[in-house]
Amino acid sequence: MARLEIRLLGNPEIAVNGVPVGPLPAKLEALLYYLAAAPRSVSRIALAGLLWGERSEQDARMNLRAALQKLPESLAPHLTVNRDWLAFDRASDMSVDLQPFEHALLTFATPEAPAARLERLRAMAGLHRDEFLAGFAPSHAPEFEAWCASERTRLREGAVRLLLEVLRLEKEAGREQDAVETARRTLHLSPGHDIALRELMGALARSGQRNAAIESYERHRRAWRDELGIAPSTETERLADRIVSGDSLVAAAAVPAASAAPAQLLGREREQAMIVALLGGEGMRIVSLTGLGGIGKTRLAQSVMAQVKERFPDGLKFFSIGAMRSGAAVGPAIAAGLGLQLRGGQVSKQIQEFLREKSMLLVLDSFEPVAGTEAVDLLLEIVHAAPGVRCLLTTREALGVAEEAVVAIDGLAYPEGNAAVGEGWRDFAAVQLFVQRAARGYVQFDAQREREGIVRICQRVQGIPLALELAASLARNLPCIEIARAVEHDLETLSRDDASLSPRHRSMARVLACAFDQLSPELQACLARLSVFRGPFRSDAAEAVALGSLRQLSTLIEKSWLRRDPGAGYVLHDVIRQFARGRLAALRIDAAKLDEAHAMHFAAWLSALHDSVRAGDNPVVLDEIRDVLADVVAACEWASRFGQDADFERAFHTLYRYFENRGDFVSVEQFYGPAREALERNRRARKRRLQSIAHCNFGWAFTHMSRYDEGVVELEKAAAKAREAGAELLRGEALRGIALARTMQGRVDEATPLLEECMAICRGDAFGEMATLNVLGVAASFGGVGRGQADYYRQFLEIAEANNHPRGALVAHFNLGDDALTRGDLDAAERHFQRSIELGHSAGNRRNQCMSYANLAAVQQARGDFPGTRRYLDQAWEIARVLGERRLYSFIYQGYAEVDAAERRWPEAEAWARKMIAVADDITWAWSAAFGVALLAQALAETGRRDEALGAIHDLHRRVKDASFEVHHANAAVEAARWILRFQEKDAALAGRTLHALAASGGIDNWVRGRARELLIGEPPATAPEGGAREWMAATVAVLPSA
Repeated sequence: MARLEIRLLGNPEIAVNGVPVGPLPAKLEALLYYLAAAPRSVSRIALAGLLWGERSEQDARMNLRAALQKLPESLAPHLTVNRDWLAFDRASDMSVDLQPFEHALLTFATPEAPAARLERLRAMAGLHRDEFLAGFAPSHAPEFEAWCASERTRLREGAVRLLLEVLRLEKEAGREQDAVETARRTLHLSPGHDIALRELMGALARSGQRNAAIESYERHRRAWRDELGIAPSTETERLADRIVSGDSLVAAAAVPAASAAPAQLLGREREQAMIVALLGGEGMRIVSLTGLGGIGKTRLAQSVMAQVKERFPDGLKFFSIGAMRSGAAVGPAIAAGLGLQLRGGQVSKQIQEFLREKSMLLVLDSFEPVAGTEAVDLLLEIVHAAPGVRCLLTTREALGVAEEAVVAIDGLAYPEGNAAVGEGWRDFAAVQLFVQRAARGYVQFDAQREREGIVRICQRVQGIPLALELAASLARNLPCIEIARAVEHDLETLSRDDASLSPRHRSMARVLACAFDQLSPELQACLARLSVFRGPFRSDAAEAVALGSLRQLSTLIEKSWLRRDPGAGYVLHDVIRQFARGRLAALRIDAAKLDEAHAMHFAAWLSALHDSVRAGDNPVVLDEIRDVLADVVAACEWASRFGQDADFERAFHTLYRYFENRGDFVSVEQFYGPAREALERNRRARKRRLQSIAHCNFGWAFTHMSRYDEGVVELEKAAAKAREAGAELLRGEALRGIALARTMQGRVDEATPLLEECMAICRGDAFGEMATLNVLGVAASFGGVGRGQADYYRQFLEIAEANNHPRGALVAHFNLGDDALTRGDLDAAERHFQRSIELGHSAGNRRNQCMSYANLAAVQQARGDFPGTRRYLDQAWEIARVLGERRLYSFIYQGYAEVDAAERRWPEAEAWARKMIAVADDITWAWSAAFGVALLAQALAETGRRDEALGAIHDLHRRVKDASFEVHHANAAVEAARWILRFQEKDAALAGRTLHALAASGGIDNWVRGRARELLIGEPPATAPEGGAREWMAATVAVLPSA
């Protein structure tokens, strides 16, 4: 296969075997770049909306088909294109330059020596050669352009974070000249970055270039004042004074983690640059900044004025239009602001004549009250008569004229997901604004201590600047977590009596109420009903649940109440949703009936996807559920309180299968736990099936999290409820879960009859048969390696292939590969894992692909190919970090720890083992945590840390003494023997017998046997030692001192 290379950083390029492909139609080129940057498959609907959003859905999809017909043949082998979705085949011979840079940002905190870390991060930062898709802009694709601009900002901010860490390391290493260049590059990427300026000045001064340091300070100070309208911080000014006075800078503070960007520019660099460019161009004469009240439109317009004043020699004029209720009042107001003495009528003509030869910017703030009036005609007449005049508007509603460019202003970036708990949480503009405002009123404000509350506030208000400032004003008297809870309950919390604010802007609810009152009654009712949606929604859902027509949705978008996401659908801001929900009663809309309609709609929608989700044959379906997951969960929560079996049974099943596909058993516990309790209070007669499903899914989640006794309790309740309801397949699923839990506890004799009964119940149901054979294989493996489990997995595979069930086939291949790996048949293991990856790709099962890559790494490690091991682990990590599943993190951390141990890189192995334990304990995955402790004990012993290693071994013993996994008992025995050999020679004979016994065992993991063989001493005993892994663990741990 020819090699495909795609460059997205800098001038984009697509090349096959080093030869550029093209020229391509611009929209096709954009489509390929979007797919290359996307972490997963993309639906045709999303792509059509992204590139042809101005057309009807049918026309957009037709254009997409036409574009795909022009796809060069050389690219076809690298693309997967089917009826529903498109994706690049990442397993093919291809590379995308964005991926290593993204990986660099994600592995930013990898522990290593400072010198190595510095070189690695310098190389990482160098990957950001230029802006994302520099110079590429397909025409008539505003949603693609918006995505592009957002990506550029995100990647640029990531590069700045890397450069700041490089600066810190260069400073510690005394590499002052390198620090000078890094600081200059940071300032080039982020003009106005106060920290970077201080580091530039400090590096120059410490290297003896004090004059250059002061010159740099003065040059940037003037540029920031003239171009950005800001000044360096007090801290930077003090540093300049110290340099002038000749003070030593050796003890200067380290570069902090968070940016200290000026408040008025926080998070608005991309929008400001876009507005400045539009005002300087020849195309659009009117630029409108649209967005929700309180989003920061006025402040942004004022900042732009400071930046463009040199471009308009005849001046800039600011007009406040918000108080005007008639378009006729705008003309006289502009004339008065220009100092124009009106002579009778014809106001427009006189203004045009005055401005005809001038180069001037007119800024009209809060223009929405007069949108759609003669005021719009006046602006059009002005810009046509005066070519040098530009109009900058802030408004909730665009004018909708050809001369207008619209810049939609959203909330500031705020941390979500992993970013909310990561080290870079303070790098987000919303957090920085909140902290800055809170500290202004309370200088002792401790952001780190208030972290949880700050993040929750930023998430709740989704970065609205006014809401953040109002919330921050309460931080002097209330903990931030209490502020967050109050805001979630009542928007009136976001208010402040402050004479410096206009009355309208002293309350977030008042800002929204003023705008809401200007809507027509039908739009008010539509918006209030739309508040029932918890996340993005499609137009068909809006019509079915909220009676919202396409015309109403379009009008609400125009008025900044709603926005359209090209991938997910229509989106209502959380603050607007909270406000609109509160208006239902006043509008006499029955909230209970609205909630019921919402639940019934999503239950029917989810039920229709049941077979596809269970089969795992369509990744687009999983993505569609992900996009509306909040509404799906809300519908099922409603069903728990008020629903009955017939309406919600399949929806309950489908939701669990979705979580199972994602490996997200924590969410299963969080939903189905309360669902059981709600169903007990549900007064509907026909609810036993729902109760059985809730108990069953809850029990399966416990079993997957190694909480077996809790799982069995729930599964037994599920079986009883299923028997009462006459639901035999449900009872079979519960029995299968009990059997798996008992197997994992080493009680295979109890599991076997349950599985036989389960197989009889499920006969004829392919899914049930496959699931039962899978557990039978697990049970067989607990009798020792090679005792029949492969036969069950092969039967499992035959049924999957006969029923065209790709998810079943990939699981069967994975299990066969795992069995072969345990037996040491590396070629067979590699074949099965590769096949599992292929099936996972076609079915969109990224989780299984991730685990298969990790196991392929284990195969390469067994062959002694450590670079190959790391390559596969890196591929697994790329998938895991996109999925965000912490079980996979723990699995991959284990792989990194094992390969580092194999190469005797003990500090690295220790670091990975500790990360593995932390994640596994956090998600209550006892199996993985025990493996991590065994690896930690090994690393500590091998580096001579006697007491720490002893403590780890005793910890391991406590964790596994009652466990069913023979591999854990063997692990504990091997590590105890290792400690004895290194630190307690008097018991070396016992250690030797233990290691010989375990090395020869056929019933434990291949890797543990390998570790035992590495430590073997002397000749094997004349007679075979008695006992298994449990007995040898007890014997070795018994002779160790107390921890």
